[in-house]
Amino acid sequence: STEPWDSERVRQAAALSIDHEALAAVFNGARLPLLSPVPDDIPGHTPTLPARNLDQARVLLRAEGYSEDMKLPITLWYVNDGRYSPNEEAYATAIKAQLEETGIFQVELAGAGWDEFRLQISQCGFPAYLLGWPSPGQPTTYLDATSWTDFFVTATDSIFCSNYESDKMTDLVAEARAEIEEGPRLELYSRIQTLWAEELPTLPLTQEPRRAVSLPTIGGVRVDALGMMHYEWLTKALDQ
Repeated sequence: STEPWDSERVRQAAALSIDHEALAAVFNGARLPLLSPVPDDIPGHTPTLPARNLDQARVLLRAEGYSEDMKLPITLWYVNDGRYSPNEEAYATAIKAQLEETGIFQVELAGAGWDEFRLQISQCGFPAYLLGWPSPGQPTTYLDATSWTDFFVTATDSIFCSNYESDKMTDLVAEARAEIEEGPRLELYSRIQTLWAEELPTLPLTQEPRRAVSLPTIGGVRVDALGMMHYEWLTKALDQ
């Protein structure tokens, strides 16, 4: 609800400025691009965020009255106490560089420890900031798209203070919660993700893949959607 983020075109311009592959590369394989609020391995995931298009981003920003001669100044906050990773400053710096490639966004970076960060976002102190979800060490409650979407639609006036309101999104979330058949429910969450890419209550950036570590002689190491490793899949190479 704070300028300039109350403008859908400014939010869309930011989304069009982002190179998700390049951002993931900051973490040397520890993260992957995320093109939806729902991670790739969650049932119902639909990649809906747009491909990078700086020309279109500039068109949207100019329609809002900004230009290379009248830049749009923004401040981007990030957690700088290691809560998420030791690379968060480099991550924020990469986002700044991508936005500024438009020639119109002018980004100032600011860091804070988690305690101060949490207090400020709950009081609407940071109009734009990087947030990890779910919190470290606190996995989502359900293996379901709802764990990745609903909070950012229903708790918008508390905790992280986006003040996002959308009758379309509210109706879709209500329909998805009421639907008990898997097929129609996943279709509704696909529509939620499509609308997400248009209205951008948040801008998803990267995701952590599921990981398992094994010796080179062990094969069949896979982690299922529940995060479980099945021993019946494992194989062991014969000693050479």
